[in-house]
Amino acid sequence: MDLQVSTEMSITLGEDGVSMEVVAEEQLYCVCQTPWDANNRRFMIHCDHCQNWFHGDCVDITEKESQWIDSYSCPRCEKFAGPSKCKILRTYTVYNKER
Repeated sequence: MDLQVSTEMSITLGEDGVSMEVVAEEQLYCVCQTPWDANNRRFMIHCDHCQNWFHGDCVDITEKESQWIDSYSCPRCEKFAGPSKCKILRTYTVYNKER
């Protein structure tokens, strides 16, 4: 996925001729290519390979599931880097020394 930027321009016609002004420049995120919304509380996950951010619901990962991911691969990076890696669960058995 290539990082894209959305730019809005305002063109005005004045006495000097035509002048162009960049009104806003927004970075687009996720596979849905939407800009960051500070008021939006949607869960996002970071790809450890391409460094892009993705909405969990767009890549089918819940916030709870993400707690078990050690290294996340987005759909594009998964093709060359392999699947996301889960955290290693370590269980310890406590033996009773009195036996």
